[in-house]
Amino acid sequence: MVDLSTVLGRPPGRAPIQTSELTTAEINGRYGFLPSFFAPALTAPAVLEQLWRQTLTAYLDNPLPARLKERLFAHLSRLRSCTYFVVCHSCQLRELGLSGREVFDLLEPLPGTGPFSGAPLLGSPAPLRQLPHDGSHEARIVALATHAFLKDDRTEACLAELRGLLNQTDYAWLVILLSHVGSCHDWVQAHPEIEYREDGRVLRHLDEIVCEEPRLREIFDGRSRASTLARRDHLSALVDSAEDAIVGETLEGTIISWNRAAERLYGYSAEMVHGMSIAMLVPADRSDEAAAIMERIKRGEGGDQIDTVRVGIDGNRLDVSLTVSPVRNAAGVLTGASSIARYVGERKLRERYQTTMHHATRVLAQRGTIDETLSAVLRVIGEGMGWAVGSAWMPTRQGLDAQLRCAAFWHAAELDGASFETASRQLRLNAGEGLPGRVWETGHARWVPDVTAEPHSRRADEAQQDGLHTCYLLPVHGRIQVVAVIEFLSDEIRPPDPIALEMLNRLSGQISEFLQPRAAPETGLAASTG
Repeated sequence: MVDLSTVLGRPPGRAPIQTSELTTAEINGRYGFLPSFFAPALTAPAVLEQLWRQTLTAYLDNPLPARLKERLFAHLSRLRSCTYFVVCHSCQLRELGLSGREVFDLLEPLPGTGPFSGAPLLGSPAPLRQLPHDGSHEARIVALATHAFLKDDRTEACLAELRGLLNQTDYAWLVILLSHVGSCHDWVQAHPEIEYREDGRVLRHLDEIVCEEPRLREIFDGRSRASTLARRDHLSALVDSAEDAIVGETLEGTIISWNRAAERLYGYSAEMVHGMSIAMLVPADRSDEAAAIMERIKRGEGGDQIDTVRVGIDGNRLDVSLTVSPVRNAAGVLTGASSIARYVGERKLRERYQTTMHHATRVLAQRGTIDETLSAVLRVIGEGMGWAVGSAWMPTRQGLDAQLRCAAFWHAAELDGASFETASRQLRLNAGEGLPGRVWETGHARWVPDVTAEPHSRRADEAQQDGLHTCYLLPVHGRIQVVAVIEFLSDEIRPPDPIALEMLNRLSGQISEFLQPRAAPETGLAASTG
């Protein structure tokens, strides 16, 4: 924090608290009247003195040019819809010799909505030897200071620009003034009884300034852009709370805004990506597509929705529905692009799984032999849902006891799978033995994160040898008991996929319908496989 006593050249320390009467007399002596701004503190001498000392140091005795101070106060107060200061400081500008038209021109357009909203705001040609009293340099300082005051996504860059544009002392006084304006807004907001109508500046100049420029009446009444900052904050909140990932970028592809949904979708925080290239989200095989989109944006085109792929922080590819639109400022100048991305991976997955289920249903409808049909179903499901191995276990007779045997087996072409297939086909499992036997006994589906670490697995070594991990087993229920167990394994450890489980559970019912005419009634034992 800036030490005001050092800036003013006074030794640090605090003077004894004055009485309200003494402070009020001092205020009257400086203004020629008592602004209603101080009225709420009249019964609290310590508060009144603090309020007055802050006003003296940060505003009245602040060596910045008077017109710049008044313009900033009126401008920033308008952004905050703080009518008291808008009116009082507009009237103070009139007292400095400005006409009503000139005051209006200083308040219009608001920084950030006109020519200062684009790239020309940054990039100072040279530091200023002294602060300007009017002209374009003053407007530039107001625009930069406005972004600094609003604490928006350009604050840091604008503060850096101000540090390079102004000398150290002027920069310090400007920061002090901005802080004071914010504190004054908070004070007035906390005391809505503060009115501008009894202010001496207003009594002297309000009527004439409005008469000279009637458009000021709308500003003073708060009807013109009544709450620019509130609407800005509301828009920011809407963007930040949107379910879709919204990213703002320059025409060069530099990321300048990033909402919370973008954080959730891509995994990067806003701080991590600010100033980075949007190309970081584009997979290498889609770079031509991204370049074509940006060329269209530069021509002012865009807005079409496309299904494409982007890359998250973990390197995984994300299916998204993407809309990229050009962004223009109030003057119609193209300044950048806005992309809206919605994750459609679940939709794509469901569509793919539904197609897979349709093919599996057609295989079952052909009513071939059990072994041939189940092998074909395992292949269709395995390839469509990304499994590496699939097997079907069915009860069979061996002596007096029923046991499970592997009636059908499939594995992906890129997987060896010989060890696991041989072990599976050689096994005969009693109820409760091995993973298929436990599902056969309980009748409940089971998701096993890693069969190589599962104590009940009878084929853990073979699974490890063939690189198999996650396993899902689901029972096929007959009229009385389980007539089969379907098993799928992945060559990676993967979390449960709710969509896949939903589809597979539906499939078990269709397999049951296929097997029922061929299963021995009341036993759940397999009949002929022919």
